[in-house]
Amino acid sequence: MTFIVRRARPDEYKNIGQLTLAGFGHLEPGGSLPDEERLALLLDSQGRDEQGVLLVAEGTDGGLLGTASIFPHGVPYARQAREGEAELRLLAVLPAARKQGLGAALLEEGANIAAEWGAERLVLDTGRGARRGANDESRDTAVV
Repeated sequence: MTFIVRRARPDEYKNIGQLTLAGFGHLEPGGSLPDEERLALLLDSQGRDEQGVLLVAEGTDGGLLGTASIFPHGVPYARQAREGEAELRLLAVLPAARKQGLGAALLEEGANIAAEWGAERLVLDTGRGARRGANDESRDTAVV
């Protein structure tokens, strides 16, 4: 599968919100919507872009296939980043586009952005209880 990773455009915010919902499985048969707070977060593409960088993976046909948000330490959407770190969270890939390297490409571009910001490390917010980071058992993160 051929795709590019780039920064989102404001005219794409609504579609990115829906992509995020779909990527987390909420729109799959048998899926359910998250609670109101989580739903608002997943749909708030503009807020995520304003607080950090909103990335998309775009297919050759122009369709959006995946997304991720990168935040510097200290902004409200950064839950795990500490001083000197950046945080990547809300990485979502459409089910039909998985296992094609989109997630890895989004993570790599997030690491590049974190480096541009001068962050010493990038933490991946894996969600509450999803997985404990290899380097810090007190956070739901993986350090990359």
